[in-house]
Amino acid sequence: MKEKLDKKKAKQIIYETAKRLFFEKGYEVGSRQIAKEAGVSQALITYHFGSKRNIGIQVLKEDYQVQASYLKYFVDPKEEPLFFIINFQNMTMRIREHDPRMASFITGVMKEDLLEESIYEGNQAEIFEALVREMPANGYSFEKNYKLALGTIFGIQRSLQWKINQGFDLTYAECFDYVVRSFNFALNLNFTEAEIQDMIERSNRMVDQLFERYPQLLDTDQYLVVQNMGSDS
Repeated sequence: MKEKLDKKKAKQIIYETAKRLFFEKGYEVGSRQIAKEAGVSQALITYHFGSKRNIGIQVLKEDYQVQASYLKYFVDPKEEPLFFIINFQNMTMRIREHDPRMASFITGVMKEDLLEESIYEGNQAEIFEALVREMPANGYSFEKNYKLALGTIFGIQRSLQWKINQGFDLTYAECFDYVVRSFNFALNLNFTEAEIQDMIERSNRMVDQLFERYPQLLDTDQYLVVQNMGSDS
């Protein structure tokens, strides 16, 4: 009976169930529990997604798409790709600070390098590719610079998030400061300290305005887990 579900509907049920469990119990939740709560077999999860890892990547891509759709009202990613992605990073830091479930989920996916993988598969790829292409020549291929830049930026983010989880005296605001600096280093931007501080201050003002206008984005239940049902993008 379970396998007779319409394929598209079954895939959606699996995805939404997994996403809910990721935020309720953490990314560590197993495929067996996902299958049980979705009312399907584990084989059907494998058929539609291959692995839990691929579901996690899809959640990250959806999260970006939702947040980016609001951020675009404030900054054009084609005109200011660096400032756009910096603001997205600021938004994610604020959401993690406000909603511990997002911090828990991100910590879990960081253990498997899913943040980078979600970008390689299309999430934010156009922006990061544009930024890497603008890097000064250093003798490395585009692909090498691309992977090194992402590895540096998200490697630092992993370390900072784990420090916060361990109770290290580090605020998310300070974490964001380090993230901006990681972009400066990884992309060889050579910004001055004054330029870095200006970007941080501009971003903080913009993100303050964004969350004031769209406070639902600080609650994963409102913008991602419950209300947003898209999963096939």
